[in-house]
Amino acid sequence: MKKSVIIILATMLLGSTAFASGKHHEKINYPDPQFNIIQQLPYSSSGVAVMEKVISKDEYTLYKCPSSYVTNFPGQSITGKNYNYFVYKNNEFHMTVNENNKNDIYNFLTK
Repeated sequence: MKKSVIIILATMLLGSTAFASGKHHEKINYPDPQFNIIQQLPYSSSGVAVMEKVISKDEYTLYKCPSSYVTNFPGQSITGKNYNYFVYKNNEFHMTVNENNKNDIYNFLTK
């Protein structure tokens, strides 16, 4: 009787361990195509990048793009590890969001 209980407990322990050690897949978030646009980006290697619209106010629009698209950025560090953010004015490149101006840009676009 003891042996069968031990075997059942050992089997349950091994089964639960095997189940728990399975890989957990991250949820893949696909951007909404209605908000994606190909924009000219002076800091990309190809000169253009597929960007996702974040927010707009008046003639200003904030776009984000994967940081892997940005290869030629000079000087100071831009904000974001996975994405970089850029402001366009009247659909033309206006400025880059960096550590120094991110709060001001956020306040301007949201208030």
